[in-house]
Amino acid sequence: MAGAPTDEPAAATAVPVPQDLLTKLIDALSKLEPPEKVSGWAGIEGHLFKHDTEEMEYYGKDIDTLLVFAGLFSAFLTAFVVQTYPMLTDDDDSTTNQLLALIVSMQLRSTGTIISSTINSTLTSLINAQSFSPPTSVRAINILFFLSLVLSLSAALFGILAKQWLREYLRWNSPLALPRENVLVRQDRIEAWESWNVAATLASIPAILELAMVLFLCGVVVLLWTLDNIVAIIITIFAALFLIAAAMFTLLPIIYKRCPYKSPTAWACVIAYSVAHWSEMMCPGTNLDGNSYGVLCKVIIKHTLPQFGLLW
Repeated sequence: MAGAPTDEPAAATAVPVPQDLLTKLIDALSKLEPPEKVSGWAGIEGHLFKHDTEEMEYYGKDIDTLLVFAGLFSAFLTAFVVQTYPMLTDDDDSTTNQLLALIVSMQLRSTGTIISSTINSTLTSLINAQSFSPPTSVRAINILFFLSLVLSLSAALFGILAKQWLREYLRWNSPLALPRENVLVRQDRIEAWESWNVAATLASIPAILELAMVLFLCGVVVLLWTLDNIVAIIITIFAALFLIAAAMFTLLPIIYKRCPYKSPTAWACVIAYSVAHWSEMMCPGTNLDGNSYGVLCKVIIKHTLPQFGLLW
């Protein structure tokens, strides 16, 4: 019946493939060779180099981010330092007033002019003014700001050094040496990497920046308390909330082993707590020398950190 719907599916329209394209594709597939399987020392060398490259790239990207932040933070902090460090020096107006008072007093005395008691006391107070001493709040502000700036620049310097360490570490894969020799050189470098705690040193860079930010916030709070109490109260409340939240994120992994907030600073707190806790339990009331305490710390860290890592 005309116009009635049909249940049969419509036939798919075939797209013609050009014969020359099909021929090229077949030729390209025929030329492909199966992947070469590398075994022995060459296979070990390739596997280790791939592993080290990925790990060093992870460190490198993290350090690049920290370098950018350290540069921006240092430039931002410098704007505050420029405004606060003149507060440590004597005001030029007071020095000018002292010199003018001395000149006026000498001229009046040389001409024999009678000076009233009020003018005489004013001139005397200006001439005998005490030497300038900055207030305690000004010293505190500049100490906090300059310490923050020093730590920020130190983190940037350590980041540059760390990039050089990573580059030098990856140079064990020499194309002129045999695979076995490269693997032995790599083994020597990974042992030195672990014995010198390079990973812990790299993890200290973000901790230095965090400390610089805390000092900067404290300096801002102290500065605002010298200017306006209302503004200072509001900023102090928000800064305190921020610092409390940061402290909680840092200390929570000590209490909850499955806590995912495992930053380098949190790992440092976990290590410090583990060393203090287990050393007291294993050697209560014992005075250990430096070498014995160092060995004990290594044993404790070796046996406790994997538990935190696995539970995470």
